[in-house]
Amino acid sequence: SVVLRWNRIRPQLKSIVRLYRAGTNVLSRFLRNNRRTQVTLERLRPGRYEATVASYNSTSGEESAQSNRLLIQLV
Repeated sequence: SVVLRWNRIRPQLKSIVRLYRAGTNVLSRFLRNNRRTQVTLERLRPGRYEATVASYNSTSGEESAQSNRLLIQLV
């Protein structure tokens, strides 16, 4: 399993965590509880992944730019 952590965001925003493999989105987690600053991703196959985090404002429907991609190598 992999644990991803990030800084807290403003209370009115939600978090979206995305996991990519070979440039294809393989997992998206929409976290409604804005107090959460981490997520655990389990049951992943070995290989190379990239993860991003973005914030989402449900009032305006706007999503922030994604964070820089974080490279994850599972063996």
